[in-house]
Amino acid sequence: MKKANLIVLATLALGLLAWWWLRSTHTGTNMPVPADYFQIKDTQLVDRIFMARPTGGGIDLVRKPGGWWVNGAFRADAQGLHNLFEPLVKMRIKSQLSAIDAREMIKEMTVAHVKVEVYKRGQLDRTIYVGNATADGLGSYVYAGGEEVPSPYIVHIPGWNGNILPRFFLDERDWRSKRLFHVQAVDLAYVDVWVEGWDRVPYRVEHLPNGQVDAYVKDSERDTSFSINPLRAKEVFMDLTQVYAESLLPPTTEMLDTVLNQAPLFGTITWKRDKDAVEQVLVVRAKPILVQEDKDKMPLYYAYVQGHDIDYIAVLQPRAIAKLFKKFDRLEMPK
Repeated sequence: MKKANLIVLATLALGLLAWWWLRSTHTGTNMPVPADYFQIKDTQLVDRIFMARPTGGGIDLVRKPGGWWVNGAFRADAQGLHNLFEPLVKMRIKSQLSAIDAREMIKEMTVAHVKVEVYKRGQLDRTIYVGNATADGLGSYVYAGGEEVPSPYIVHIPGWNGNILPRFFLDERDWRSKRLFHVQAVDLAYVDVWVEGWDRVPYRVEHLPNGQVDAYVKDSERDTSFSINPLRAKEVFMDLTQVYAESLLPPTTEMLDTVLNQAPLFGTITWKRDKDAVEQVLVVRAKPILVQEDKDKMPLYYAYVQGHDIDYIAVLQPRAIAKLFKKFDRLEMPK
């Protein structure tokens, strides 16, 4: 009896699984195009994505050595790229529209859509138009235009219910990466740390020619009475490359005056990459930017980042400050 019950349960489970799969991939009958028609294949060849609305403006994402860039000026946010590529790779046609609904949707999408151009190896590979969500919010209208696919379709991401249009956002500030240092830890030649009022600063952590890491207080005789914990020293490099800002602000004259002249100096991080001839500097000014009623919350801090290829003001949380600035004592081996 128990064996029979197990067989029945297993049969029901397989039946439900088959029903779910058919439901998630069903696109109706007599489809003129396959369900994966709008998907982008061979994404490793994609080197540019341009998005714009009919009203103008747009986002131009270009893959360069070391990562993606936004409008030729800023590095692109990694999470934003992930959210963008997911529908491009996974979306499937959920259903087609009747002739009447298709004509009405084409009229609507003429003025309300995001045009997406996908390039591979510098050549235009695909153009699609992403429209609004369906009435139930479980799909989105996508149109390819042209004679091959003259009608919009309702698409979705299998296993995910929602509107894909927000994935194709066009605000340049939101596309900009909030990672402070786009550099690998192994590529850093050295990092200098200085904090107002701290003892044994500035100190330097550097990569040695033999691959080891050393740390010492600058502008003083090398103290040999202690030894450096190599793992703690390496953490300085690792943490530096994993600091993210709460937000980024343009270095306008007004903001620079606020940060560099009115806020008290907290500390500086100076670093240099092996391949660069120019040092770069992170100047942190400990100016709280909370209003009075938020006095019980942890403060945020302004930081001005300057260098030969970067120039912006970042808003940092206390945990980011803790990652950036470690006391030299933490790098010593336990006695």
